[in-house]
Amino acid sequence: MTLMLAAFAIVGVSPGPRMMTDNLPLVLTILLGVALANLIGGAICLLAAPYMVKLTSIHVDFLFPVILVMTLAGVYVATQSPLNFVVVLATGILGIIMKVYGYSRPALILGFALGEMFENYSLLSIKIYGPLFFLRPIPIALLAIAIIVLCYPRLHRFFAGWSRRRANL
Repeated sequence: MTLMLAAFAIVGVSPGPRMMTDNLPLVLTILLGVALANLIGGAICLLAAPYMVKLTSIHVDFLFPVILVMTLAGVYVATQSPLNFVVVLATGILGIIMKVYGYSRPALILGFALGEMFENYSLLSIKIYGPLFFLRPIPIALLAIAIIVLCYPRLHRFFAGWSRRRANL
């Protein structure tokens, strides 16, 4: 995306809402290019699918070293800091501990990836609407949905046990 913005700036096109009116042929060319790329990518994936399925039969003993080397190389290349190897090691140990004790690793990764965005937008909303932001209808509804989703397993077990006890009476 940064390269596209830089390329637009070099040729004198200012990205934004006015781009649709000032440079409509360019916008349509980009749109058609993305559509064509998706069609070609989809066709390649459909043709390569039988061969990609065979990758799932590769034993972990062969796959793990390759993934480990690629991950460590990517971490080092991204920041040029050897200290990030320690972060990768600590994250791996945390993942093992979470697996042993039955915690959700995808939830941690999702929270880690979206946490900064959530914090920024929460602070922005509080700055715009004030500290009573959470008492508005949409945040209350979202909070209620989150509580219901978190409490559903316990409520389901409670009501299932309650109906069994009532049936035994």
